[in-house]
Amino acid sequence: MLSVFKIVLRLAHKISFDDLPSQFQKWAKKTIANQEGYIRWENKDSSTQGKLCSISALELVRVLLSDHLDLARNTIFGVEFTGLDSDVAIKLNLSRINLKSSLILKNCRLPNVTINLTKATLGDLDFHGSEIKLLEATNLTSRGNLSFGGGAKKCFRSSGGINLENSFVGGVIDLRGANLGGDIITESSGHPEPSISLKAQRLICKSSLLIGDGFEASNQVNLNDSRIEGSINARGGFFTAGSRIGNLVPRTALSIKRSKIGGSLLLGDKKISKEMKALPEYVENQQDFSFASFGSVNLVNTEVGGILDLRRSWIKSVDSSLNWSKDFGTPEPAEERLDMGASLYARGFKLGKTLVISNSQFDGTIWFDGAEIGGLFSISNTRVSGVKRGNRGVEMNVKYFSESLVLTGVKIFKNIEIYKSNFIGSSVF
Repeated sequence: MLSVFKIVLRLAHKISFDDLPSQFQKWAKKTIANQEGYIRWENKDSSTQGKLCSISALELVRVLLSDHLDLARNTIFGVEFTGLDSDVAIKLNLSRINLKSSLILKNCRLPNVTINLTKATLGDLDFHGSEIKLLEATNLTSRGNLSFGGGAKKCFRSSGGINLENSFVGGVIDLRGANLGGDIITESSGHPEPSISLKAQRLICKSSLLIGDGFEASNQVNLNDSRIEGSINARGGFFTAGSRIGNLVPRTALSIKRSKIGGSLLLGDKKISKEMKALPEYVENQQDFSFASFGSVNLVNTEVGGILDLRRSWIKSVDSSLNWSKDFGTPEPAEERLDMGASLYARGFKLGKTLVISNSQFDGTIWFDGAEIGGLFSISNTRVSGVKRGNRGVEMNVKYFSESLVLTGVKIFKNIEIYKSNFIGSSVF
């Protein structure tokens, strides 16, 4: 497919046409402007015959970078892709690449392309307006910002998700408006685990993480053991725990366990985000919410320096039918038993300032046992219902509702306010 596109490689030195792969030399001199400091491929007219097609250009870059340049030793100042359009499956391996400047993938439609940035070093990364299959970027080092959007109108799409595990980002991670699938499946400990749309365990971000304003994840967002020096802003985001895998029904949609957030954790807001996408029909009164999660939000042993905002939030728990003794021959872990039926699971959670929950709906237990709240603890105009439980916590042979609110051992350094709220199931203080 021919398309209007541009590719620019800014190198530390001029490269000879003779250094290009032989299969590309025939048309290279016609389509490549080779000047001191950079190589440029550009097709300005999609109807022009004989020009370089998108996937050929991408293949050239892959071969050139993978096979003809020592990425770990040679400095490449920047790489820019604009307007590429192709359905061909390819893996662009840029692992260990060292960019002094930016990696830009702008307005490209490459739904079957996997980009590997494992152990890469770069300045900024800008993928806004593009679609790919998967971004694999474990152990990435970015001195600047990671930009995947800025709202629903400039959304980034990835059917396989994003992997930023063990990565370091010196600036902001902007995923506003992004739409992430989740083909990243972990199989540790010998049993299946949920797919993950955003895998970012042990991520270090020196600024803020933006996952709202139309952000949507079809599988879990995992930020366990991460360090975010700014705030996490998920206002206007929609999170889901994912699809059933065999006997496993994933429970957690947004997992931020054992993490440290220097700023605030902003999930809800007093008003609806203009960028928030239409929620599924099963979300009751969806026009009233600014944050939605089909699956629990897990904040176990996490520390937040600022506030926790859960205004206009909708969180629904998803119970698992997994029988650990039958399927794996081992007892179900204690934490999993406590987590079952939870909507907001925040045991041992530490908050520096105010916690506010208002005009919200929680279908499942709110756990704050052992938490420390540095400011006001406020719940107002909110409905919280425990989960209907049978012998193992699933909706069969129903005997009772589980607890709706658990605050045992909580330390609140200012006032606690609970008013105009409805709790279905016992509250434990």
